[in-house]
Amino acid sequence: MKADLDQKAGHATIGVVIFEDGHWDQIGMQAELANSGDIEIVGMSTDPVEILNLVETKQPKVAIIDICIYNDCTVGPSVIRAIKNSFPEVKCVVPTAFAHELRNIQNVLEAGADAIIIKGARPPRPSLPELVRLVTAGGRYYDPDITIEIHREGLRLRGEKREIEDQGKSLTERERDVLQCIQLGSSTDEIGSKLGISPSTVKFHIGRILEKTGTRSRDAAVLSAISRGWLDEPSKKKD
Repeated sequence: MKADLDQKAGHATIGVVIFEDGHWDQIGMQAELANSGDIEIVGMSTDPVEILNLVETKQPKVAIIDICIYNDCTVGPSVIRAIKNSFPEVKCVVPTAFAHELRNIQNVLEAGADAIIIKGARPPRPSLPELVRLVTAGGRYYDPDITIEIHREGLRLRGEKREIEDQGKSLTERERDVLQCIQLGSSTDEIGSKLGISPSTVKFHIGRILEKTGTRSRDAAVLSAISRGWLDEPSKKKD
């Protein structure tokens, strides 16, 4: 009846379903959305099959989906994926209390979540009604705390990747001997004489060192190797 009155007045009601197993979270969401004036909760459940049936029968514009239902964090992403596969026009909003659990965040993002917000967030973050209106209008929102964690994780993964790449390009024992001689200021002939190898072999090893360190000069190769932990800093320089 409320929806009919709003539509007659020219104000389309935004239908919302809620998939949440936390009792107090349910109450809080109901209270917050009930006072919005333009949003109507058309269904609520803790059962994934029932929530999908509600989406089909009630045709809401927005589904509010908790990630973990009864401690199973695969349920929320599965429900979002099912909604997006069958009802791609329905927007999915994910409130979460765990911004640092990046595996779960990544799962809901990959499933198609349109917005993720920290439960109990305060201004300047949007309220739940504001978020519902935002995604209904085609917008997206990801809580800053979550994007910060994702950025940090990206930096960590890139660091691990570089470490793995560095391990794959690490110096051989002979290359390290050559580089230590370069570090002490030895010439090509001096390196060959000290290590018992020809100058051409020394040049070959230097070429490989420059390639592995991604540098163009001997001094730069030494600095790069030290920064990567491939070479210790010298205790003294050769006169």
